Amino acid sequence: MRSDEPSPPNGFEAFLERGKAEEVWDQKIQKGLKEAHSRGVKILLVILPDANAFYWVNIAHKFNLKLGGINQSLARDRLGPLSDGKAMLVGMDVTHPSLGSVEGAPSVAGVVVSIDGHYGQWPASMRAQRSKQEMIAELQAMFKERLTLWEKQNRGALPKRIIIYRDGVSEGQYRTLLQGELPQVRAACKEKYTGGRSPEISVIVCGKRHHTRFYATNEKDADMYNGGNPLSGTVVDRGVTMEKGWDFFLQAHSALQGTAKPTHYVIIHDENGMTADQMEAMTHNLCYMFGRATKAVPLGPPAYYADILCERGRAYLHSLYNPRDNMTVRSGETYDWETRSPWLNDVHESLKDSMYYI
Repeated sequence: MRSDEPSPPNGFEAFLERGKAEEVWDQKIQKGLKEAHSRGVKILLVILPDANAFYWVNIAHKFNLKLGGINQSLARDRLGPLSDGKAMLVGMDVTHPSLGSVEGAPSVAGVVVSIDGHYGQWPASMRAQRSKQEMIAELQAMFKERLTLWEKQNRGALPKRIIIYRDGVSEGQYRTLLQGELPQVRAACKEKYTGGRSPEISVIVCGKRHHTRFYATNEKDADMYNGGNPLSGTVVDRGVTMEKGWDFFLQAHSALQGTAKPTHYVIIHDENGMTADQMEAMTHNLCYMFGRATKAVPLGPPAYYADILCERGRAYLHSLYNPRDNMTVRSGETYDWETRSPWLNDVHESLKDSMYYI
């Protein structure tokens, strides 16, 4: 390289200075972008409306996740059983047609899986299935897809531990989940693992539909900046929990308004041998790793991502879920699964291994 040739830029930054004519700075920005582009720098230009900094941060978080980046990470000593990077976290959820949808409209099942040791990227598999069927019908195929990607991203290795956060399951369906979905997970693992190896699997059900609330009994234990709610990170695992079983309530977040609502976690299957403290601390720390937030969220990110994924699936079936908005759907029409095939299987090949849904 000649001494008079400028070195390639590390990045491109444009500072808008008060008092300068806008057109002058527009020219400088344009020149800088052209120079960076000519040197092979990939540029993503986003024109944002006049909004506050939180809006811009949210947009930046989403772009980074969609492009394969990692927004947050925790120190290894905070990850507990996840610290060696050999665990795969899984989020699963199913959403159903609501009142006013076409009769018999499909439900949408979603599975998200972490693929890196920082637990920052969560690609997904999604399927439509029979109406109002809570158990995931094609879980074996979906799980195998995610194991294959995990293997690809981790130099041919497979996870030693699989920890599943299952959203949307009522107390009366725990046995059905263990008899219907867990065998499909095992079958997918059997197809991928060789030599008699198998991962240690834990299944945690996340419950949001309950009326349990907690209140601090003295001022020092209250978050006085957020309505006097209990401090974020409050765990209740005795007294009001199940008599037989392993469960706990966790309020990981600080409520922005009103009374904070904890999430109810029920461990219905555990082969990893975690203690109650390990399980609670791991779940709480994960709540700080939700990719599009700058604070802790109330629901563990695996289940939260799965919930968002299912909402994306609802958008793909908008004509069936919101027939009043679609003139091609007649009032009172019943969906016929055998003769009318909707969107059924994931997204375009170039998107399916990314966080397109975020």
